[in-house]
Amino acid sequence: MNLNERLNQIDWRMSGRTPRERQIVLGAVIIGIPLIVWALIWQPLLDWRSSEQQRLESRQRTLEWMQGAAAKIEGYRRSGRQSTGRSGGSPEQSITRTAAALGLSLSRMEPGGDQRFNVFFSDAEYKNLLRFLHQLQEQGLVIESLTMGQLPQAGHVSVRMTLGAAL
Repeated sequence: MNLNERLNQIDWRMSGRTPRERQIVLGAVIIGIPLIVWALIWQPLLDWRSSEQQRLESRQRTLEWMQGAAAKIEGYRRSGRQSTGRSGGSPEQSITRTAAALGLSLSRMEPGGDQRFNVFFSDAEYKNLLRFLHQLQEQGLVIESLTMGQLPQAGHVSVRMTLGAAL
């Protein structure tokens, strides 16, 4: 059916109605069409925008947290290069002993050659990790690289780092 035929059919059906019924149908159409547009198009767009805004804010908070953590680690890295103190035992023993003393569970530690060690924590409390890094630097170990990821549990991180003995 083309548009003219459709309009003629609507007109024919409306002509059989009383003037009061026509007003009710016309009012329902005037109210119904914008309501349908709002429910099917506008409201889903508003919901999508709100969820994207929340996602953006969450990612911005994570970025700020990571930048703060990176600044602290960089500060520890700089202070570690100036440190000359050294505790007894090998660097590997110092790493293991210090982690255990702070309640950190090493996931893995691998020798990296030339007094370097790759250290992994799958779930470490952030504050204890900072204490760990600080103590190791006081013992003469240097952070050569560090990668940290935020875990779903607040205040916990996963860490991969390379530590080396200061010269």
